[in-house]
Amino acid sequence: MDHNSGESELLLNRVEGLRFVWTVPNFARHRLSEVNKIFEMECSSTKWLLILYPKGVDATSDDYISLYLGLLDSSNNAKVKVSYQFRLVNANNKTARTMKFGRPKTFARGQTRGFVRFFKRVDLFNRSHELLPNGVLTIAGQIIIYLDPESNIGSQPQSLVDSEMGKYFTNLFECQKLTDTTFFIGDRALKAHKAILALRSKVFQAMFESDMLEKFTNTVLIIDIEYDVFKAMLHFIYTDKAPKSDMAKALLMPADKYELMRLKSICAALMAKNMTIEDSAEVLYLADLHNCDILKDDALDFIAINAQAVTNTEGWRILERAQPRLFAEAYAEIKTRIVV
Repeated sequence: MDHNSGESELLLNRVEGLRFVWTVPNFARHRLSEVNKIFEMECSSTKWLLILYPKGVDATSDDYISLYLGLLDSSNNAKVKVSYQFRLVNANNKTARTMKFGRPKTFARGQTRGFVRFFKRVDLFNRSHELLPNGVLTIAGQIIIYLDPESNIGSQPQSLVDSEMGKYFTNLFECQKLTDTTFFIGDRALKAHKAILALRSKVFQAMFESDMLEKFTNTVLIIDIEYDVFKAMLHFIYTDKAPKSDMAKALLMPADKYELMRLKSICAALMAKNMTIEDSAEVLYLADLHNCDILKDDALDFIAINAQAVTNTEGWRILERAQPRLFAEAYAEIKTRIVV
């Protein structure tokens, strides 16, 4: 279902939870038509829609009831991250079935997600299960909304970037004065300051404080990162300034390797923002490889929404050949995205 679109996210903080109980009287009468219920969450300024399909959503699910959650509206059309669960409750208020998405999922305004095969109709109408007392179907659930504290990736910590100290560190990096270690990348070199690197990265801290060769020789050989990429990473370490968008994909690996978590999340956000039909499969692969769960969700969303175009790309074919597990996950996401 596509009622519209929206934008924005990155790191997650839990901000609001909603528990609900939805009763559907005379359920047996709803043979074909969908049933829905609207819930509003005032704190997060969001409006949600629960949609129940009594005979599934397509020919493959007509023996089931299908249950979906949709985002009707959000503040400033922002994308929203939620985790949620639905429970089918019997006459004794006991749970007969629970389905949930524990990991947060991205919703744009007008987008729906849910469970094609929520519960078998034959079991639902089995009187011994007591799931329709007096013809009433009861569904309980919970929605937990998360907020992005860094939704504006263009904003920088004013205390460092725009301050005199920030200008000093920028100059220190560019002039390479008073350096005490040298990185060799191919036939080129970059000088740096151990203290600054150790302050910003636990990996560099361990490298320069433990009895490793780099500590005694004051040299580090880099064989898996290109010169321009490594220089961009060092520039971020010194200045805390976000990299250019076209460097985000290349910087994701070193950001992950050297545990530069802010750089990693900025790169992930830039990659999500600039994702295209052609590179979406690659973005999915990189997100999975570097444990960027939010970016992975964004890529899965993008692929599912643009399935017809994405599945005709070379990147999709490469994913199918080289990453069967990830391909299966993406394909399953496409199959569960039902447009009505």
